Amino acid sequence: MDVNVGLSRLQSQAGAPVGTKGSNTRLAAKQRETLQAYDYLCRVDEAKKWIEECLGTDLGPTSTFEQSLRNGVVLALLVQKFQPDKLIKIFYSNELQFRHSDNINKFLDFIHGIGLPEIFHFELTDIYEGKNLPKVIYCIHALSYFLSMQDLAPPLIKSDENLSFTDEDVSIIVRRLRQSNVILPNFKALSADFMLRASPVSSRTPSPTRFPKHARFQTLNSSDSASIYSSPYTSPTLEFSKKDASARSDILKMHRRTKSATPSLEQFNEPYKQTLPSHSIEFEDSFFQPPSQKGHMQRSFLTTFSAPTRRREALFSTTSGLSQRSPVDEKIVNAIQACGRGVLVRLRLVDMLQSLVEQSSSVVLLQAVIRGYISRNTYRIRKKAYDELVNWVTSIQSISRAYLIRAQYRKVVLQEEATKSIQTLQSIIRGGFYRRKYHSLIERLDLFTPSFVLIQSSALGFLTRHAIVNMLDNLYNYIPLFNRMQSILRANMFRNEWSNFLDSVQSFPVSFHSICKGRLIRDSINRLNGSLLGELDNFIKLQNLSRGFMIRRAFKEKLEKLKASTSSFIALQAIVRAFLLRKNLESIYDSFQKSHLSVIKAQSLYRGFITRTKIDYCNDYLLKRLPDIVFMQSAVRAILLRDDVNYTEVQLDSFIPEIVLLQSLIRGYLSRNKFSRKLQNFHKNMENPIVAKSIFRGRQEGLAYRELATAKNPPVMTVKNFVHLLDDTNFDFEEEVLLEKMRKEIVQQVRDNEEIEVHINELDVKIALLVKNKISLDDVLKHHNKYKFGKQSTEYLKINTLSMKSLNNSSRKFLELYQCFFYVLQTNEMYLANYFQALKTEGTSSVKIRHAVYLVLQIFGHGSNRREEVLLLRFISQVIKLEAALVNSSQDLLSDDCVWKLLFTGYRGDVREVKLWKTILGRIHKVLVADNHLDFEINPLTLFKSFNPEVASQTDSPKLTLSLAMQHPPTRNLYVSRLRELRKLCQSFLVALSKNIENIPYALCYTAAQLKNSLQRYFPAAHKEEIFGVIGKFVYWAYVAPVLVSPDNFKLVDGSITALQRKNLYTLSSILSEIFSIESCDSKQLGFFRPLSEFIEVSKQDTMLMLERLVDVVDPEVYFEFDAFEDLVNTKRPVIYMKRDDILGIYSSIAYVIDSIAPPDVNDPLRAVVNSLGPVSEQDNDFVQDETDVKLELNPKFCTIENPVAQERTLIVQTKRYILFIIRIQNGLNLLEILVKPVTDSDEAAWQNLLAEESEKNARNYDLFDDSIFSMSFAELKYTALSNIVEMEKLGFANRRNNYQDMVNSIALDIRNKSRRRMQRQRELDAGHQSLLNLREKRAFLDSQLKSYNEYIEQAMETLQSKKGKKKLIPFSKQYFHMRDLRKSGRVPRFGSFKYPALKLYDRGVLVSISHMPQKEKLYITISADEVGKFILEATSPTVKVSSPRCELHLDDLLSAQYNKVLTLDVLDGRLKLNTNMFLHLIFSKFYS
Repeated sequence: MDVNVGLSRLQSQAGAPVGTKGSNTRLAAKQRETLQAYDYLCRVDEAKKWIEECLGTDLGPTSTFEQSLRNGVVLALLVQKFQPDKLIKIFYSNELQFRHSDNINKFLDFIHGIGLPEIFHFELTDIYEGKNLPKVIYCIHALSYFLSMQDLAPPLIKSDENLSFTDEDVSIIVRRLRQSNVILPNFKALSADFMLRASPVSSRTPSPTRFPKHARFQTLNSSDSASIYSSPYTSPTLEFSKKDASARSDILKMHRRTKSATPSLEQFNEPYKQTLPSHSIEFEDSFFQPPSQKGHMQRSFLTTFSAPTRRREALFSTTSGLSQRSPVDEKIVNAIQACGRGVLVRLRLVDMLQSLVEQSSSVVLLQAVIRGYISRNTYRIRKKAYDELVNWVTSIQSISRAYLIRAQYRKVVLQEEATKSIQTLQSIIRGGFYRRKYHSLIERLDLFTPSFVLIQSSALGFLTRHAIVNMLDNLYNYIPLFNRMQSILRANMFRNEWSNFLDSVQSFPVSFHSICKGRLIRDSINRLNGSLLGELDNFIKLQNLSRGFMIRRAFKEKLEKLKASTSSFIALQAIVRAFLLRKNLESIYDSFQKSHLSVIKAQSLYRGFITRTKIDYCNDYLLKRLPDIVFMQSAVRAILLRDDVNYTEVQLDSFIPEIVLLQSLIRGYLSRNKFSRKLQNFHKNMENPIVAKSIFRGRQEGLAYRELATAKNPPVMTVKNFVHLLDDTNFDFEEEVLLEKMRKEIVQQVRDNEEIEVHINELDVKIALLVKNKISLDDVLKHHNKYKFGKQSTEYLKINTLSMKSLNNSSRKFLELYQCFFYVLQTNEMYLANYFQALKTEGTSSVKIRHAVYLVLQIFGHGSNRREEVLLLRFISQVIKLEAALVNSSQDLLSDDCVWKLLFTGYRGDVREVKLWKTILGRIHKVLVADNHLDFEINPLTLFKSFNPEVASQTDSPKLTLSLAMQHPPTRNLYVSRLRELRKLCQSFLVALSKNIENIPYALCYTAAQLKNSLQRYFPAAHKEEIFGVIGKFVYWAYVAPVLVSPDNFKLVDGSITALQRKNLYTLSSILSEIFSIESCDSKQLGFFRPLSEFIEVSKQDTMLMLERLVDVVDPEVYFEFDAFEDLVNTKRPVIYMKRDDILGIYSSIAYVIDSIAPPDVNDPLRAVVNSLGPVSEQDNDFVQDETDVKLELNPKFCTIENPVAQERTLIVQTKRYILFIIRIQNGLNLLEILVKPVTDSDEAAWQNLLAEESEKNARNYDLFDDSIFSMSFAELKYTALSNIVEMEKLGFANRRNNYQDMVNSIALDIRNKSRRRMQRQRELDAGHQSLLNLREKRAFLDSQLKSYNEYIEQAMETLQSKKGKKKLIPFSKQYFHMRDLRKSGRVPRFGSFKYPALKLYDRGVLVSISHMPQKEKLYITISADEVGKFILEATSPTVKVSSPRCELHLDDLLSAQYNKVLTLDVLDGRLKLNTNMFLHLIFSKFYS
């Protein structure tokens, strides 16, 4: 029941009689806390009403006002009220968030900026976390007094003491103060410090000479316990003792230690309160009054005692009411004032020195910046002057040289004219013809002059705009320097003002009184100026009217006088003009007579100048036509030269036999000399035949290999000489082993990371359930210990790879079949493509499809080597074709549920070309990420609001439109400048990407090319822009956008990026995504990017050309130099590593839809493998139960027998292998001759020796791909090879007409590609190293995340251990007797046991139903726990024996059931049904509380 609580009621309760001494003490403490809480609520009410008066809004009840301040919204609104010219962004939210701290920080900055003493400031945690809310209210009180003194805010009105609050409100405040353990500030001392009072009360003995008082000051009686203005000067028996003086000195020392403001008068008056009379003198302080109220003639404490004369007048005047009392010692008054001033000055000096010390480093840095700027400016000015001087000297030199050259050239021309008059005449004639052509050309050009002028103006405009843009960019780079210079100037002005202030502070005690007088005079002058300024417009209008009237009156008077004398002025003017004209003519005639000879000379000079000008024009014209003249002269010379050559040829034709004989004699002479030199060299080196043989053999082998590499049809014997090149060396073997280990480690790293991610997710769920149900960490630790941080799993480091020798016959059979199964899936992409189509047809969920994609990528080893990457790209290409045939539009191929996109993302989801993207995006990231304050916000409405923050706060203002915002010049200029900067960044990105288009990964280019081919095939009506639009979107969103928007994820920038920088990157990405969409669109669809529509359209065309280059790629087999038959040629089988569960999962999924993905032919390879394997349940138990990774050496066994395509490949490769062995035993001119040549005993012996060598070599390295060749004789080998060639001839792969030269050419190609294979292997090793590096970085991130989870678990464990303990049993309770029985039987569980009647559990909702059991009244259920996370539920009955009464329940199962929203649990073979949530609640409350 709410009861209003008033101060009188609380005081009456405090004075009521009570009982015992102990109860009296507790009651007194409680009442004291209640009174303190009530007083604090009054102070809160005062602060709330003051804020409501400032803001003009209702802030709700007083009881909730204190908590409403925690989000800082009210404080931020208060700041916005007192600083309307400053843009303040206020964060609103119903729930308390950390972003609310921005509102609080704005208020703290505001009170710091206006100079509120730091003693009244509070900390962020005081208000945000509610640690010290009374200090916040204390700060608001101080702010009200501080602002009201400056007439910036209304005064704070003290609340009436009869305010009413409910008991609940007071008890909440008491409890909160007790919990926070804070000391309430002294609000009364605060009011004393600022010398403000509330509602006026009339004095008991008012003075007839007293002036009227302001409403917010009151007279305090000495009887009032809260009085703080009682003056010691009103006591007639005032005595100053040593004890009083020491008390005052202690007060001053205390204030110096606490750095508080000036000591309050209450503290000074404390020693004298006993000696004061029942009334005191009223006083006011005009210094602290608003300026509007300082004009009143009020007597205050400070104004009365501000000067010695006024002190004497106030103390001894008969009107002051002190004439009948004892005088006060003036020294004491001066001492008190000096102490107060000293405290203030010392505090200000300490703050000033502290701020100077803190800013010393900034001042030094600022001075260094100024010196650097002055030095650079001086150097720039000197360099500019030097450059101007150099240019001037250079121009003078060039003019001088030009003059000399022209004079020399003129002399040469005159000499040539004198010596070559005929050529000059001819050139003049030709010039006439060319001038006619030239005039006709000029006439035609005049027709197109406007077009040329338009083009030139456009070009000049473009160059000018470009120069302006560059100039703006340069100016933008110097903006920080300008800002620094301005800050330097402001700092200099501030230092000057501060030095003046220090000078004034030094003379402060002397000039204080003059300052007070000056302040009063300035106030009166300011009021007068204010009144005059109010009428300024009227004065200006009056002066304008007066001046205009006077000027118009004077003009009219002058105009009337002129009109009266107009006729006389006209005649006089005519006479004067005639006189002046005659005088001028006479002077001209006289001067002409005097300079007659000079005029003649000048005319001759002018005629000479005209003649020279014509000659220069003629010379210039001839120089312009110089190429034509030279061309004509060269044509004439050519005619003459051809005549000479023809004459020479005619002469030589008659001497051909002699010339041929001469040439043959010369060639014979040269050949004999060459042969003789070789013969001499041979005789000289005859003594060293080994060197000669090696040189000869090397030359022969070089010629042979050149023939093998360049000949279209190399001979069989040439191929035989280089068959050994197909054998792998030890170095090749080591690289292959290293590559295999690397692939194995990559697969291991991928799976390790996946297992850690799964483990982290499971820990996340466990921790969530832990927090939800308040369980201990024993169950979570069971899962945690299973995978401790820092303890790496050895399952992958010690992979127990299955080998054929370690398995029994049954397991060996199944392993071979699985190897054949995965080889069929790898090499025939149609099976897996049809499998995904079957999944989509059946409506499989996206989660299952993504899991299937993950398994399929494991089949291809994530494209970790050359072979698997080629097969994976072929598979993706096939999936694109199938999905393109099913979609309705081209844009549907880019949907998120497309399988080909999931495959490509899993294959190339991580960007590995970090160096490439640093080159492309380096400048963009430098511009956008380096500057933390750069903002590319282009919304004109937002920009307008940033320039006009009052618009956002005004609710009654008209709606802001886009056109209105664009009419604002600063908004428009900022909008245009940001668009210009974005356009430059887009241009630089496109140029950098175009330059590095050759370095884009081949997988992306090939996928885009296949996408283009599929679109052209299945959408023939689609135009070019639509097709490349799909390709551009794919390239951008799959490869470009992740790197551009999130550079921190790919280590392209140092550290993380802020939200503003991310927003800038998204803005740039929006423009680039529109460019990569290629298709034209309406400019209205571009939104705020509409001014860039022309640039975007032009960039789309350039991007389409770039995409055409990107999709112009060769097939993967050509790019990777991959032979389709390479699997059968190599002696080492392809290897993949997969887990047992993944193998069985893939097989079961394929077997389930085998009818949909494979043709109905019984001989189909996939059907043959599936039929041989059968169901999973019938397979070998040892293989199925193996938990380690399985090494699958893919076997093409079924492909060689069943699959027609694979059969052809196998037939060709096996035949080539047989031929390699045959030509190493027998020789012949061609392959057909060798094959039909009979076998001799020596051939058989050589064959056996060759087999022995091969067996030894392969036993040392690795198993042979096909060991059936070792059981053949040489005759059988030749027969098998010949049979295969005949079969290949039927298939069209061989031709008897060219003696089976096609097979020889194929073997020669394999030999030539061997070195390329080594290079490719090296590239694969480099790519593997990069992949391992990226995987290790991801592992480090996952380990850090796992460590944070583990630390949380350990911390929670420590917390629960600190709270661990056993509850005491209530004597003679049911639980007491139950535990006693267990102790007697020696079966006390470790973690407790609880016995409940079934009826009680049924009433609580834990037990839902009972079947085939005794009634609830006769059934008891016992729940006990002896192991961590394991509970035993036992049902007993005193009357009936229960069959199978026990069952075990695991906490994992219970939590999983709760997590999966299973409502009930069946236990004891379904005879009991429990409510899952209630049962878990019971377990948690009893075992984990």
